[in-house]
Amino acid sequence: MNRKIVNQILILTLCNILTYSLFFFYRVFISRQIGSIGMGLYTFGMTLYYLFYNISSGGISTAISKYIAETSELSKIKVKTIFIMGKIIFLWSVVVAIIFLSLNPILCTGVFNTPVLQETIYPLVICKVVVSQSAIFKGFFMGCKILLRLHLRRFLKIL
Repeated sequence: MNRKIVNQILILTLCNILTYSLFFFYRVFISRQIGSIGMGLYTFGMTLYYLFYNISSGGISTAISKYIAETSELSKIKVKTIFIMGKIIFLWSVVVAIIFLSLNPILCTGVFNTPVLQETIYPLVICKVVVSQSAIFKGFFMGCKILLRLHLRRFLKIL
């Protein structure tokens, strides 16, 4: 096998082990701190977060990765594409965040029947806008085949 492929497989494996180990210990720590009721609220909040995150940045990382891989030699076009897509995704994320904020009272009191959850969702809205921007960089790094930076970005996001 090619040495480069073996190195990339090794990096991917180590980053996945580290990431999921940290996630496991984080879940154990947070469940001990907030209890079973808090974990239920946490699960509801994260469900809403992931729903609106996927709406705001659905397949953008795959699309950018494909585009960057196809235009492998044109670095100015790559930078311009990332800059323009960053603006578009930012504006779309803000629109989705406003929808998220307006639906928050309805979802928390009507669907989940937990009014306490309503106040805890607001920080997640800001996180959603920031994290959806990282989908662009993820696609860029995947398209350029810069796996180490991609996995470091994923690791830092989970931290």
